[in-house]
Amino acid sequence: LTLSAQVTLKVPSATGLDVNSIQSAIGGVEWQLHSRVLAPEEDASAAYLSFGPVFTAGTPPAFGWVAGEEKRIFSFKAEQGCLTGVALLANSDPFNQLPNSVSTNPGNQFTNIGWPSSNNYIGNYGHPVYCGTRPDERECRRSRGQVRSYDLRIQTLQNQIDKLERMRLQLEQMQDGLEGRKGYLIEQCDIE
Repeated sequence: LTLSAQVTLKVPSATGLDVNSIQSAIGGVEWQLHSRVLAPEEDASAAYLSFGPVFTAGTPPAFGWVAGEEKRIFSFKAEQGCLTGVALLANSDPFNQLPNSVSTNPGNQFTNIGWPSSNNYIGNYGHPVYCGTRPDERECRRSRGQVRSYDLRIQTLQNQIDKLERMRLQLEQMQDGLEGRKGYLIEQCDIE
């Protein structure tokens, strides 16, 4: 069972993100926006939106966590549509270091009964939202081919560099050998 939770989004403040239609993926839980901080000293270009659960049945329901698996807990649509740069607040974000400039506690947090710590949220992976156009499949295939050919060229150049280095070492050895032979031949000539 999840006893308490908070999820914080970092969004570009210029977007003016409004979140009105939060859809919980967990029965018996409603997620509410309970904190909005605009342009704090730590990052004046960002806004921080924190969401918390309300247990509608009065008791926390089981979230059904499974180790190593993603779990959707809620989703929302922004009135403005897709907004590039929206992301879960990173543990390392300067605004997430307490105390922050507005004396809030913006971090991501989950406390679950029977789990070993008081905050079972570890961190983020992935990247912020990107709303650009997606290239068509032909463009993706062509790009992959280009990357492979660059890799091949790099590998070929490295092979040539390795070959030249081996040749240089062989020439040095031959030169050392020739100088030795030269000296030896001179000695032989002197003896005769």
